[in-house]
Amino acid sequence: MHGIRTRRALALACSVVALALTLSLGAGPARALGFTFDTLPADGEIVAAAGETVGFGYQITNTSLDRWLVLAALDAGVFGQGTPDAGLFDFPILAPGTSITVPYDGSSGLFAFTWSPFAPAGFVNQGLFTLAADWFDADPFSDGTHLEAADDASASYRLAVVPEPGTGLLLGIGLAAMAVRCRRSAHFDSST
Repeated sequence: MHGIRTRRALALACSVVALALTLSLGAGPARALGFTFDTLPADGEIVAAAGETVGFGYQITNTSLDRWLVLAALDAGVFGQGTPDAGLFDFPILAPGTSITVPYDGSSGLFAFTWSPFAPAGFVNQGLFTLAADWFDADPFSDGTHLEAADDASASYRLAVVPEPGTGLLLGIGLAAMAVRCRRSAHFDSST
C-alpha cells in the first residue's frame, strides 16, 4: 500500500510540473504594455483671476518594452466662462521605455485656457484630459506597422477663478475714504 501512495504522489508531482512548464512556455515573453500620463502641475489644479490665461504641461511614459507609442487624440471635455486652446499639444511619438516631459510655457504644453474677464470668482471647470494612442511595432516614420489602439489614459484637472489680487483691499480703502468724507461732511454741516 505504501508503494501505491508513493506512485500517486509522484504522478501528481509530475502533472504539476508538466502543467507549470506548459503554462510558462505558452505564455511567451512577459512585457509591460501601456503608457502613463500626468498633467503638470501634478495635482492638475490651477487657480487664476478672471481674464488670465493658464495652462497645463504633461508627462507621458511609454511603459511597453517593445512597442512604439503614437499619441492620436486629446479630449478635454467642455469648458465654461472662457476659451480653451488644445492646439498646444504636439502629439509625440515615444520609443519603447521612453518618457517625455513638456511644461506649459505659453507656446507649448498640453492645454491652455483663457478665463473670460467677466468670469465670476469661485467658478470652476473640472474634468479629465483623456489621451488616445496607437501601438506600432517600430518607428512609424521608418516602416513601423500599426498593431492596435492603446488603452486611453486620463488625468484630472481643475481650474478655478479667484478674485483679482488686492481687489478686497482696494474696495476697503475706497469704503474707508467714503466713510471719512461722509463724517467730515456731517461734522462740517453740524458746525455751521
